[in-house]
Amino acid sequence: MGYLLPLFTTLLQALLAMLFICLVVLCVAYYIHTRITAIRL
Repeated sequence: MGYLLPLFTTLLQALLAMLFICLVVLCVAYYIHTRITAIRL
């Protein structure tokens, strides 16, 4: 039972890292999109 907790925390950290990366990618994509529309206008 003791080995299950470190595994869970590692999984949680991996999930948080993936979520953070997704947020960064979304922010960058949104920024680029706004720049493109601003240039187009």
